Amino acid sequence: MERHKKLLDVSQFKDLSVGSMVFCVVLLVIMTGLAQLRLRTGAVKKEDLLAKRERIAAAALAATAAEEAEELWEAKAAKAV
Repeated sequence: MERHKKLLDVSQFKDLSVGSMVFCVVLLVIMTGLAQLRLRTGAVKKEDLLAKRERIAAAALAATAAEEAEELWEAKAAKAV
């Protein structure tokens, strides 16, 4: 039972047509450029982004720990049966 799956896998990108690949790369470049522009113009503060990243990382770690505890509990329950 594999619960952890990659959000985006390289094989998914390989299955795209060349035109779709180019579109994805162009879209990525545009979005990265817009993000840099918003940071430079002060629309988004770097400190706010760093604080949000810390909150997201903490939530992800807590969720991972909870999933691991649940998997351990399920394994122990399966052995008991």
